Amino acid sequence: MTDATRPAPALASHRGIDGSTLGLLVTMSVLWGINWPMMKTAVIELGPWMFRAICLVIATAGMILLVWANGQRLRPPTRRELPLLVVMAFFNIFIWHVMTGFGLAYMAAGRAGIIAYLMPVISTMLAAPILGEKLTTAKILALLLGAAGLGVLMAPEIGAIGGDLRGPLLMLGSAFTWSIGTMMVKGRRWAYTPVQLTTWQMIIGTPPLVLSALLLSPLPDLGRTTAFGWVGMLYASTVAMIWCHYTWYRILDRLPASIASISTLAIPAVGVISSALLLGEPLGFTEFAALALVLAAIAMVVRPRVA
Repeated sequence: MTDATRPAPALASHRGIDGSTLGLLVTMSVLWGINWPMMKTAVIELGPWMFRAICLVIATAGMILLVWANGQRLRPPTRRELPLLVVMAFFNIFIWHVMTGFGLAYMAAGRAGIIAYLMPVISTMLAAPILGEKLTTAKILALLLGAAGLGVLMAPEIGAIGGDLRGPLLMLGSAFTWSIGTMMVKGRRWAYTPVQLTTWQMIIGTPPLVLSALLLSPLPDLGRTTAFGWVGMLYASTVAMIWCHYTWYRILDRLPASIASISTLAIPAVGVISSALLLGEPLGFTEFAALALVLAAIAMVVRPRVA
């Protein structure tokens, strides 16, 4: 059976999560959560442009090797597919990575992770007008909870004289960008596996980001980059961008999408805690309150139905 005719994973009723799948869920949540503090130091030392450029070059090469290692091939996109792939790569690769890179430069990593994971809530709201999905009371309440969580994080900056809102606004923009890209992926049935689709977006989106980095950012002084900075860059480009994506695809093959989405709930929690441990970021009432509101919002829109 070719990739083009391969059926989508069936979303049949799920009778339980086996031990290996649970292990994948826990591993992915922990590793993706730790990625936020790991990225922070690398972004500061290498600069947002160069950090993202280096990461994407490594990740794109890794994803191509992953496709080949799975016995798949990268079928060239058709004339109808190419324009949409270019737009998706613009949102999912270029804009998202630029916004999160600069957002991390302007705010704490743990807080940035919380805002970024408003994406499931935003996607749910966009799915109503774009994909025709029903907008329920639970979804509206989730939007209000998510907005409240964002407000808790932004209130200190708004109230402070000269408060810097660049970080929160950039991370909020990245959440919207991620959501738009998600709508584009869900809006049609692709003749690619998820790994192939992601790889093609990286192949298309990485060159313009690298070119922008070379034109808009000075080359970093690699000799002054600390060991933790190098570790952060390598972690983000390999563990987070290759291994965690691959793990996510394996989870989607085993579980219905609604149940698999619950695994994202732990990621911002791990990000906040690991940022406090690794970077000494504050971990107080504001962070816990915002985290609780955002997680409650996400839980309302991704909770599985009981058969």
